[in-house]
Amino acid sequence: MFYDYLYSNKFSFSYIRKILLVTNLWGHFLSRRLGQSLMRIPIPNGVEKGRLLNAYFEKCGHRSNESEPILPSQLQKAKSKLKPDHYNWIYLSVWLGLRPREVDQLKNDRFVRLQPGLHKKLILWIYQTKLSAVPPQYRWKLIPIIFTEQETALKILRPKHYSLRRSQGIYRSNARTPARLHSYQSMDGPLFD
Repeated sequence: MFYDYLYSNKFSFSYIRKILLVTNLWGHFLSRRLGQSLMRIPIPNGVEKGRLLNAYFEKCGHRSNESEPILPSQLQKAKSKLKPDHYNWIYLSVWLGLRPREVDQLKNDRFVRLQPGLHKKLILWIYQTKLSAVPPQYRWKLIPIIFTEQETALKILRPKHYSLRRSQGIYRSNARTPARLHSYQSMDGPLFD
C-alpha cells in the first residue's frame, strides 16, 4: 500500500529511499515512545523497484541531468582554445566513450587492460567503478579499437609502443606512468558552439 502511494506520485528512487529512511526513523521513535513493536518498511527491490523506476521515468520522459554529447567536429573546433592536456582528456572521453571518472582512472593500471581480440583488433578493457550494484567481474567495459582516432587515444594513454606479454596475452606499455590528464580546468569563453 505504501509503495502504491510512491508509485502514484512518481518519485525518483533516491527520493523514495530518503522518504523511507525518515519514515522508518519516525516509526522507531514512536514505537520506543509508545512501547509498541515496529514493522519497518524495506527499500523496494526486484519487481517493485522496477515498477517505481518505470513510473518515475514515464513522468519525466528522459533523464533530466543528461547532457548533449560532444561531437568529434566540435572537439576539433575547440582544439585551439584548449591546453594539450585538456584536449587529450576530452579526446579520450569522446573517442573511447568514457565517463569523466573513467578517464581519470586510466592513470591506474588496475582499471585498464589492453588485450588482443578477433581479427587482430585490440580491445581496451576499462573497469567501471560506478557500477557498484553489479558483481566485479561484470564491471568491465570492453571497447574494440577499430578507428584510427581510437588508436591515437591509445598513444595518448601510453606514449611508448605497446608490447605483448606472451604469458598473459596482455598488451602493456613500457612507460611507467600515463600522460598527465587529470589537471583539466574550465577555460575562459565557450568551448563548444
